[in-house]
Amino acid sequence: MQEFGAFVSERNSCAQASECVMLSPGCPLGCGVGVRAEHAADAEAKAKALIAEAEKQNGACTYKCAALHLECTEGHCTAVPE
Repeated sequence: MQEFGAFVSERNSCAQASECVMLSPGCPLGCGVGVRAEHAADAEAKAKALIAEAEKQNGACTYKCAALHLECTEGHCTAVPE
């Protein structure tokens, strides 16, 4: 989770929410995360690789997610509960 958080934090700057897209990486990386649109494919690939690694070590996990929407908060794409 820390590695993915650091990866996302370098790719989620914004001036307005329209620059952001929502990703749903999945367990154990979270229900939703906001990144700049041009970094979405890289962030999805990183999440997929990290989840595959985690599943090899710990098995699969699941959890229910609340509805989220995107905001640009303090210059960062942020997924917040509705």
